[in-house]
Amino acid sequence: MSLFPSKPLALTMGEPAGVAFEITLKAWLQRNENSLPPFFVIGCKSAFEKARQDLELEVPLAKFESVETVTESFETKLTILDKPLPKDPKAAKLEAHNAKPIIES
Repeated sequence: MSLFPSKPLALTMGEPAGVAFEITLKAWLQRNENSLPPFFVIGCKSAFEKARQDLELEVPLAKFESVETVTESFETKLTILDKPLPKDPKAAKLEAHNAKPIIES
């Protein structure tokens, strides 16, 4: 029996003005060291791209296509089910316009 669920875990983006992007990107980078099961993110792909760039992290990102492709590609890229944000997130600055996609994720 496998230690991992048969389907990947789904992570939400959390509050875009917080640290969720950094934590998620760094978790993916340490996936093997920490024996993490496959996961994907329901969140704003462009915000993840900006966080990756700002943090200078080498995390290849992919657009969500299916649960099966997440499991197959987890070793080589972090998959994101895109939920675009109306306003670009700014660290520690809550934005009411972003509430709907946050809740949907």
